[in-house]
Amino acid sequence: MKKTTKGALAAGAAAAILLGGAGTLAYWTADTNVNAGTLSSGTITLGTPACGSGWTHTETSTPVVKVIPGDTIRLQCTVTLDLQGDHIGAKLQIGNITAAGPLASELTFGAVTLSGDGVTNNTVVGQGTKTITATVNASYPYGTVSANPLTSADNDGKNITAEQLGQLQLVAVQTHN
Repeated sequence: MKKTTKGALAAGAAAAILLGGAGTLAYWTADTNVNAGTLSSGTITLGTPACGSGWTHTETSTPVVKVIPGDTIRLQCTVTLDLQGDHIGAKLQIGNITAAGPLASELTFGAVTLSGDGVTNNTVVGQGTKTITATVNASYPYGTVSANPLTSADNDGKNITAEQLGQLQLVAVQTHN
């Protein structure tokens, strides 16, 4: 037999032995149970706001009697916010506004600004019950005026009673601090 043939047969036999033995190699393992403890999730609770004297003009702090286009107004409410959880914080924003008339659609609501216990950068931070003041800002922008202001169709917001504004919802949204 030629040397190359003998070498090829020897290499093939070695490969067969190695492949056949690979399935019989043993690995040892061990396992144990770990007591992972318990976890509880936190909570966020917003109390009922006390809004004092109602809407005031932002420039003069006088009560709003009859809002007109061009006014900027605010509503300041004191509210408790209970935050429970590690690294918890919250921002307040405006939720639903229910209205029976066109005044709500005439107003432009801005972001809710916060001040008081635990407020940093307009966010309530830290665990516990906080008493904060939430200020809702709104403006009553000028509408569009036609070439003849006397025939302008942008007069839906006139002579609307306060009850038609309805309710404004404050929503506490959890943040991670």
